[in-house]
Amino acid sequence: QLVERHVAQHATYLNKRPIAAHTRAAFQTAAEFARSRAAPLIIDAGCGTGRSTLKLSARHPDRTVIGVDRSEARLSKSNDAPDNAL
Repeated sequence: QLVERHVAQHATYLNKRPIAAHTRAAFQTAAEFARSRAAPLIIDAGCGTGRSTLKLSARHPDRTVIGVDRSEARLSKSNDAPDNAL
């Protein structure tokens, strides 16, 4: 029951406040990047400036690594990512 109620609350929330265009575009870019690589996926949630994403991509060159953060300012400070990271 708890899970069903939680899912219903989120469904209602999305109807009241749709996903922003820039967020939708970012997810589209990430999805296309992940699909373009035939490799297991690592999500670096809350990656900040992306340093941890770069370290993960270096440690796991055979994986697709995507860094995600709520702050565009922090993400804009990240360095060039290797081919296996976004």
